[in-house]
Parts: sequence; C-alpha cells; structure tokens
Amino acid sequence: MTVTPTADAAYILPTLEGFRNKLLDLTTRNNLLNLSLKSQRTARLLRFVDCNLQAILDGLTSGRQYSLGALPEPPKEKQATLDDAAVEAALEKARSEDPLYQQILANGDSDEARQKALAQADDRLRASVLEDLGKAANDTQSAKNLSAWAEKQGINPSYSLPLAKGGKGHQGSIRALLLDPRMERVAESIRKQAQSSIEETGNNILYLAFGCLEWSEKNRSFFAPLILLPAELTRTANRGGAKTFYLGASDDAPVANVTLKERLRRDFGIELPMPDLSADVVDLEGYLKAVAQSVSDVEGWQVHPYLNLALFNFSGLGLYEDLIPESVQGSPLVRQLLAAEVSDDELPEEADVIAEDVHVDQPEIAERVPVLIAQADASQFAAVADVMAGRSMVIEGPPGTGKSQTITNIIANALYAGKRILFVAEKKVALDVVYTRLSEAGLKPYCLRIESDKANKRQVYDELAERIDLTAPVRPRRDGVQDVFNELRQELNHFAALLNQPHGHEEQSQHDLLWQELQLRCELTAASVDPSPYEVEILEACSNSKQRIERNSQLLDGLARLLHGLDRQQLEQTFQPLGVLPTDALSREALLDQAAQWAAALGALEHALSPHSVPANLTLEQLRLSANNTVTIASRLPDPLGADGEALLPVLGTPAIARMAQTLLEALQLDAELEAEVSRRFVRRPDPLPTVETIQTLVAALSQWRLGSL
Repeated sequence: MTVTPTADAAYILPTLEGFRNKLLDLTTRNNLLNLSLKSQRTARLLRFVDCNLQAILDGLTSGRQYSLGALPEPPKEKQATLDDAAVEAALEKARSEDPLYQQILANGDSDEARQKALAQADDRLRASVLEDLGKAANDTQSAKNLSAWAEKQGINPSYSLPLAKGGKGHQGSIRALLLDPRMERVAESIRKQAQSSIEETGNNILYLAFGCLEWSEKNRSFFAPLILLPAELTRTANRGGAKTFYLGASDDAPVANVTLKERLRRDFGIELPMPDLSADVVDLEGYLKAVAQSVSDVEGWQVHPYLNLALFNFSGLGLYEDLIPESVQGSPLVRQLLAAEVSDDELPEEADVIAEDVHVDQPEIAERVPVLIAQADASQFAAVADVMAGRSMVIEGPPGTGKSQTITNIIANALYAGKRILFVAEKKVALDVVYTRLSEAGLKPYCLRIESDKANKRQVYDELAERIDLTAPVRPRRDGVQDVFNELRQELNHFAALLNQPHGHEEQSQHDLLWQELQLRCELTAASVDPSPYEVEILEACSNSKQRIERNSQLLDGLARLLHGLDRQQLEQTFQPLGVLPTDALSREALLDQAAQWAAALGALEHALSPHSVPANLTLEQLRLSANNTVTIASRLPDPLGADGEALLPVLGTPAIARMAQTLLEALQLDAELEAEVSRRFVRRPDPLPTVETIQTLVAALSQWRLGSL
C-alpha cells in the first residue's frame, strides 16, 4: 500500500483529532462542565466560605495544609426537643451500639479529659439521631438559616471569595457552610472515593476548584470550574470520636479545564484563555478577569470566585495533551494503526517468521528470547518471540491465563536488549504485579514507578537522576548448562518430529493413529465390549486408503447381517455327523460338490423310477433296455452313507430340515462369494494382534526409557 504525504495527512490528522475528542467527555454529565453547586445533598462536593481564594492557592502550592471546619452547633433550644420518647429511645440505642462511646464509658476514670470525650461523643450521637429521625428543626439545617447562623458567629457565608494578594495568607481552617455531622459525612465520603480511585487505578480524582464559569445552554445554567489543583484529604480522630480532616495539595502544579475550553470552542466559537501555570504564583484575579472578558458578549454568562472541593475524572487529559496530531503523525506505529501503511519491507528481517506455538523450540525462534524470568508456555513464549522480532500485537485472555507473566517476560527481554519500555495499565494492581515480578528477578533498579500516589515531580526527577547512568542488565551466564539444555531440546524435537511425521496413503501421523486407537478402545470399553477377540494384524496397512477401508467394513457388515439370524449351535450339530464344519472353507467346498452330485443323481433316479417311465405292455427287449438304464443310473449314484449317515436320514427327511438345508446351502454359497471377495482384496489371512500382556510389557519398557538411550 502506497500513501502519499498529502493523502496521509488528509486521513491521519482528522482521525487523530477525533480520537483526542473522544478522550474528553463534552456532555453536561461531566462535572468539569456541570458542577452541581445548587444541590444541597450531594456527597461529592464541599463548598467553602470566609477565606481568601488567592491565599488558599498560594498556601497549598507552597506545601501547607488546612483543616476543614464546620459551623458551630446552634444552641440547644434551637434544636428539636428531647422530650419525644422516640428520640430518647433512638439516642439510648445509639449510645449502646456505638463502640467508641461504650469504650469511653467503660473507662472508670473521672478525669476531666474523660468527661470531655464523653460529652463530644454524646453530642455526635445526638446530632446523628436527630438528623436520621428528621427531628432537626429546619431553621437550623436550611441553607438560608445556616447563613444567618454563620453571620451571627462572625463568619461570612458568601461563596464569592475575595482575591486580594499579599498579606500573611490564610490562617486557621477553611470552613464549609455545613454543621459538623453533615460536613464530616460529606468529607469522609469524598476521601473514601478518592482513596479507592488511587488504589484501583492509580489516578487521583480529588481536586480543589478555584473559580467557576456560569454558562447556559437551552435555558439551563451550568457551573464549570476554571483552575483545578490536585488535592489529598487526610483524616484524624480524637478520643471522643470526632474526626478532623486536613486538606493539602498532592502536586504543586494546578491544571486548567481543557474540557471546558474544547466545549466552548466547538459549540459557541469562544476561545477560552488558558492560565499561565508555569509561573511561581498563579494570578487568579487576572485570569478570572480574562475569562470574564472572553465571555462578556454572551448574555447571562459570568465568572464567580468560588472555592469547591470535588471529585473530577482527569484520566483522559494526559492522553489528550500528548496526542497532538502534528507531533505524532510521523510515528511509524501511528501510521501502522491508522493508515495500515507499514509493509513487510519495513519490519525487521527476523519478523518474517511468525513464532507459532508448535515452532517455539526452533533455534531461529528460541534465540529471540534469551531469558525467561517467569514461567511461559508455548503460546506465551511465541508472543514474547514475536514482540522481540519487532511485531506489534494484541494479547487477549481471561483472568488467570498468564498475560502479566507474558508482559513481565517481554519487559525483561527488552531490558536485556538495551531497550526502553513504557508499561501503562488501567488498573494499579496490574502495575503492582509486573513491578513485583521484575523486582524479584533483580530488575528493580531499572524500573521507575510514576503512577504512585506518594510520588511527586521532585521524587520522579531524583529517581531519573539515579537511573540515567545505568547500563543494560547483563544476561545470566549458563555456559555448560545451556549446552546440555540445547542437546536435550534437540533430541525431544527430533522425537516429536518422528511422532508427527505423516505416513501412509492418508498421511496420518503416529501421534494421530495412537489417539484414534485410544479413542476407539474407550468407546468399546464404554459399550462393555472387550476388543481383544477382534484384534487383527493387517499387513501393509498404511497402503490402504480410506475408501478401501470403508469398503471392507461394508463387506464385513454384510456378513454380520447374514449370520445374525442363524442358530450356530443347531448348525454345528447338523454338520457334526458328516465330519464337516461350516467354518472350514475346504470342507464347505467338498460339501457343496457332494450335494450337487446327489441332487443330480437323485433327480435322474426319480425320473427313471417314475410310474410313467415303465409302461405295462413292454416287450422283453424293452424291459432289458430299461433294466440296463436303471443299472447305469444306479452305478452313477455316489457311495451310500454309512451307519451314522443312515441314522440322519429320518431327520433329514423332515420338511423343516429340508428348508434349513436349503437356507444353509444359500448361506454357504454367499459365504463363499464373500470370502472370495475378501481374499481378492487381502494378500493373506490376517494374523492376530499381540496379546494384552505383550502390549503391557511394551508400555512398561517405554516408561523406563530414558532420553539418549536410542
């Protein structure tokens, strides 16, 4: 296939751009475009008040952590009364079932610390019970009255935060407009979901969003974050069971909302400005003004200085930024995947031979894989050999089929070949398995993990500096062991080749014939048939074609059908006095000749002795001639039967025996015809196969046979 540069660009560039856009979810289901700020019950979002937006960003990027604070509890009279019996019963039950409360209660000390811890635990259980039973008064839980309560406490309840620069920075905690039980549950839910994502995929999805763009479509308003800082949320618990959460930055590099930029460009023709994130201090106020200026012509759109903690999925952002069409279109791999352009001439010479499973022991294929650090069967070895030959492939298989083992062997052989490998997996556990196996094989210094939630850019840079001067790992020396291994493998390959060499007219191997015989024996055993009486030896059996074997089988089936209705015992008793057996071919022929002679002689005698053949008015000369004729006919009769034969005459004279004799004669004639047909097809009569004991002796000898004894 030949592709011109113009046609190549005309096809690859749009295709790459389409792939990039698929990495971004541009629907309003994505909270990068639609942050649910109006929902009061979401467990994936915390909104903060009473802090400086610029100061929080500067503090977090400099390594500082902030504790999360909630509104203080309203006075007791503002809450639901405890006179209700249901509330009292639920509170008592919660106290008895709460292990932490019971642990504090069991402590017999009467010190002030115990009393304080007991009071904190009681307040925590009281608030939880009131909310669960719906007894908490609306005036203490609604957003409107929470704002009023915050103002009474000297807390600014506005979500629009100041952007003033300078000063000493933000001191103390950052507050959410929630009471403590609610804030604690939301923070814990966010923390668990973020931690689960890190453990399963290695991706941190917890971000602190600075600033929001309020935009609308089809009379619906949406809020999209503008600058996002990767964050981590940790938790500590005090003796009373209350939890304290600390918010910090997991990486010192904030990111812009590329998804919002692409959506505004595609659907509204608006070019969203990108912030200068390479500066030591990000100018939030300047950037928010620039965004407001870019959307000033759209009615109803505005920028808000909000601060929100939420979960965002950025898994495709890195790929989106890497897949710049102008940069990657020259990659041979990209052209091979998108344009099917790579021909066999562009592959290495050793890639001409595909390493099929049955060929992995061939020297030209085995030498591609100098080392195995994990077990590999034939299919896995073939995959490693093909990759080392320069082929690209997809390896599929259900869990537990050795995909990670194959990847481990591929990486190890590539390292020994002086290559660099990038291993990417969707699940973090897959990375851990391969990394552990490489470490156990002594290749840990050559592995750089960059997916860890504990790693940051500085640590990655330091580990790169340690590994930049490493030389390629040295292959393990095997020397004599390798020579012995090669000799044994060559003997086994020769033995396997003999077993699989085709023979005979049908070109079947000994391996196939042995399995066919075993299958037939299993079928006969399942049918309770002993095959030993039916074993025959066929000379030059390999010269028989499948059609000839089927024809012989049909003849034998016909003979079996003829003999099926005969009473063998009665047949033998009938012929025993004559000294003839039906199974004796020569005796059968003599019996047939004798029966034919008797039939002809008896027919002539019957004709001669007929009453019509001797008229009453014969002359003497006529009688003399008739007598001579009778004597002549009588002289032609065969010898009379002996005493034993005469004893059979009454039996043989019955109609039943006559019919049986006629049937026997017909069967014998057909048997003679079948035997002639079989004799014409076989050179000589088959000899029986060896006895079972002989075969068992042969099997025992083969079990004791050792390689190299041939």
